[in-house]
Amino acid sequence: MVLHPLEERVVSLVEDGLVLHTHHDPELLTELCGALCRMIIDHNCQLEFRTGGAPQCRVSLQVDTVGNLEASVTADPAELDELIELGWERADGDGELRSSWDDPVSVANPAGLVLATLQRFAVPPIATKLEITMTNVFA
Repeated sequence: MVLHPLEERVVSLVEDGLVLHTHHDPELLTELCGALCRMIIDHNCQLEFRTGGAPQCRVSLQVDTVGNLEASVTADPAELDELIELGWERADGDGELRSSWDDPVSVANPAGLVLATLQRFAVPPIATKLEITMTNVFA
């Protein structure tokens, strides 16, 4: 097989828009892995998930110009200890917890952490209740 360059401009994930096609939580991990792979290919993008209802949670994933992935979570301070048990690390006292993975990233670990975090805060099925924002960064 011979690969040839496209004659047209490649559409980024931000321009294309992220749509989760699953309505079932067990399939959400696969979709998160796919979104992270696409982010790593595109670079310079940020994906944010927000859970509706109470308690609220915001998970942000950002891929830099090299392909490193940084994730952060903002939640009720009463939930921080449980989030640390899931694998998040304390940041410098700014109320956020963080985790990071250097390039090359194996997407299974960050996707699993994000899914476990979202499952902690949202009532199933969470796949249909997430608010998703995708943006370009480092422009």
